[in-house]
Amino acid sequence: MNKRKEIQGLGMFVHGVLSSFHLLGLVYNIRRGNKIDAAIHSIVFVYDIGSTIKHYKAIKDEERAIKPNLGLNLNTRPSWTKHNKRSTT
Repeated sequence: MNKRKEIQGLGMFVHGVLSSFHLLGLVYNIRRGNKIDAAIHSIVFVYDIGSTIKHYKAIKDEERAIKPNLGLNLNTRPSWTKHNKRSTT
């Protein structure tokens, strides 16, 4: 595994864990009636979720950069088969 992917994976893990703790803090502060603290936890929760998504996208971009694009698309038929269709009637 490439070093950059490892660092992005670690960042994704850390932000994921932090977001779960902020969610717990949000629920706790809502139950206790601390509206300002709940608002702060919700803002930071959204930030950590966004950072987790950014790390995930960076990992996927890194994987796409490693795979060579050979110009092969196996989901389509070759162009020569479109023109040489036989009539069955």
